[in-house]
Amino acid sequence: MPARSGRGESSEVRRCRVLVETFPSDPNDASETEMMRKTLAIRLNAMFAVWYAGVGCCVRVAAAMRRIPSVLAVACLFIGTLALAQPVPGQDVPAAPEDGGPINWEVVEISGGLHLRARPSTSADILSTYPSGTILDNLGCQRAEGRTWCDVQPFGGGPRGYAAADYLKPAVAPDGSVPAGPETSSPRAGPGEFDATGKIPCAQRAGQPMMQCDFGVARRGGGFATVVVTKPDGAKRALFFRRGIPMGADTSQAAGDADERYDKERDLNFIRVGEERYEIPDPAILGG
Repeated sequence: MPARSGRGESSEVRRCRVLVETFPSDPNDASETEMMRKTLAIRLNAMFAVWYAGVGCCVRVAAAMRRIPSVLAVACLFIGTLALAQPVPGQDVPAAPEDGGPINWEVVEISGGLHLRARPSTSADILSTYPSGTILDNLGCQRAEGRTWCDVQPFGGGPRGYAAADYLKPAVAPDGSVPAGPETSSPRAGPGEFDATGKIPCAQRAGQPMMQCDFGVARRGGGFATVVVTKPDGAKRALFFRRGIPMGADTSQAAGDADERYDKERDLNFIRVGEERYEIPDPAILGG
């Protein structure tokens, strides 16, 4: 017979109750034991929900059959077995983009922000802290210390490190989609496999008036695209977009290090690569 403690409560029940009720105040600093407590609480809540629904069904069926004790015992034992067989939340490791995972993460609502750590460990140095809504690049995830950690880097550049996957969700792109899988626009743009072609305003030299230049765009979806512009002298310039934002150009064709600048007015992107100027509307990138 289990030992009793408190108000007629067995020591085993008391330990479980304390375990479920105790959570870390700062999720970023949760230890492995604290994360196990949280996981157990989620598991117990899910099991209780299954038992509660199943028991009600068992009682009604058993009452109709006038065999409440035996039928109820067998049915509830079966339901309990099913509940115990459910996977523990958080065991699945999100895939990297090359394996079909989301291209970007978004930091969910979290008090104090999400810590970026040097290693997948709560004891690792904190490299930075990101507020809710921050967009991060998904560089792959792994299990460590009883939880899932994702290798991330801020969208647009910044320190690379690890963040707890519990506080990340797939990021929604400007067009409302959730881009996942490898980036395919650049490989298709190289051989000229474009989704759309047309003309955009461009100029090749400083002080030169804008003229119409041919362009082709290969779209990945979600604002990921590669635009190839044919300049007035016949040379080509590739411009790369991520989430609808210009993120660079193939400046290897330019003499020296070309200064890249970007501005936007409403749905028109103004891009400078050295002395070159381009005006590209959002519909060319997002479609429509």
